[in-house]
Amino acid sequence: MNKIFGIIVTVFVLTGNTNVLRAESSDRWPMYQGGPEHSGYVPQLLMPSLAHPLWAIAGQAGQPSGLAISDGLVLTTPYTYFRTSAPLVAQSIVDGSIVWSADFGSIYSVNQPAVDNGVIYLQTSDNEGATYLHAYLVDGTFLWRAPFGSQWERYLGPIVVNGQLYFDGGAYGGIYSFEAANGSQDWFTGLPQYDSWSPTWHNGLLLAYTNEIDVIAPGTGLVIGTIADPNYVWNGYSPNQAAVAIGNTAFVTNGGRLVAVDLLGNKVAWGVAISASGQVATDGQHLFVIAGGALTVRDPGNGNLAWSWVPSPSSSVTNNIIVTKNHVVAGDGTNTYLVDRTTHKTVATLSGSGMLAYGQDTLVIADSTGMVTAYYLPTDQMFHDGFDD
Repeated sequence: MNKIFGIIVTVFVLTGNTNVLRAESSDRWPMYQGGPEHSGYVPQLLMPSLAHPLWAIAGQAGQPSGLAISDGLVLTTPYTYFRTSAPLVAQSIVDGSIVWSADFGSIYSVNQPAVDNGVIYLQTSDNEGATYLHAYLVDGTFLWRAPFGSQWERYLGPIVVNGQLYFDGGAYGGIYSFEAANGSQDWFTGLPQYDSWSPTWHNGLLLAYTNEIDVIAPGTGLVIGTIADPNYVWNGYSPNQAAVAIGNTAFVTNGGRLVAVDLLGNKVAWGVAISASGQVATDGQHLFVIAGGALTVRDPGNGNLAWSWVPSPSSSVTNNIIVTKNHVVAGDGTNTYLVDRTTHKTVATLSGSGMLAYGQDTLVIADSTGMVTAYYLPTDQMFHDGFDD
């Protein structure tokens, strides 16, 4: 096992294919959990033997609410509650230097950014009449802001698909569609009043997970189907996750269960009590789930365990999971680990733990203090054609 130490620098047409998954770009992590599918999957082979620390520089004054990688930038937003300063910060992925920032001042929340076609979008919430969707060019140039309904909410950020923005919002819960080009509203559909979720793009449809799963037509906002969980356990108005889907089944965690939702049958297919928590990740063939503090890999057909891994007998997986073709990336609050998917062993331990993103041959960790740490972690793509794509 290699130990790599960090450094601190001060300067609804559903198909029958059970493996349908749109792969996100390997050189970007532009939205919550990597893309509009929220899969957490990077379809590349990592080369952990070449990993080494690049830089560690504070991007925020405290805990981040969002993290993205695109266009040579690492973007973070702060978890805030009427702090004096609450900026979107853009750091160079090369050396961590702050390229620009946009401060939203004393505000209730600044949330996960989404990047598409050279434009950054993010939501801020400060009650009805002072809540906006903002757009900036990646060079920091302000483009526009558009109001939308909200009370005091937190969001996992918009998704951008084919020039349209879809996002959680509404004074009493719902989902919006806006034009990415100019921020004009196309439609709004009311949903249960929950925050801290993001719509999922799957097979040309939108999935919204609140205390139920709603299947929504993106062109009109029409709710095609609503699927309630008869064993749903209420734990507040913030699910803090997005659904992920394989074929005709969506997956979430609730009340310690891993829950599979049959999108064609309009019902919960099964739920297994495994002390599950947090965001599910998938490569389109397996489910990667935090269960009892362990990373567990499970069969999407029935939830059966394939294998599991724990950082140590006394620690637990605490952050989002990134899945690649040959490794899983997970952290325990102190370190971040690369776990081999074949041997199920730790192959590298990286100092630092927190919110994770991967892009441009770089693993980025944003910890609870605001420190952003970057590790060079290449894929095998550079050996295919001389260029890393």
